Amino acid sequence: MKLTIFFDGSFWCGLIEATDNETVKVVKYIFGAEPKAGEVLAFVNHTLPELLAVTPSVKQKKQITKVKRINPKRLQ
Repeated sequence: MKLTIFFDGSFWCGLIEATDNETVKVVKYIFGAEPKAGEVLAFVNHTLPELLAVTPSVKQKKQITKVKRINPKRLQ
């Protein structure tokens, strides 16, 4: 699980990414004003489990990355 807190231009937001085997859950939570450490801790302990329980999960697809080979003659 990963929690990222960022400022989107007008509000402070939290982006939660939770992965479990082949499923992914992503939740965006708006804090409003800049959250203090106590507010973040209360969010993680109380609000976050409720949000993750309600949020539907999406099956994760395996990513295949192709390595593009560059022709050495063309590179010159």
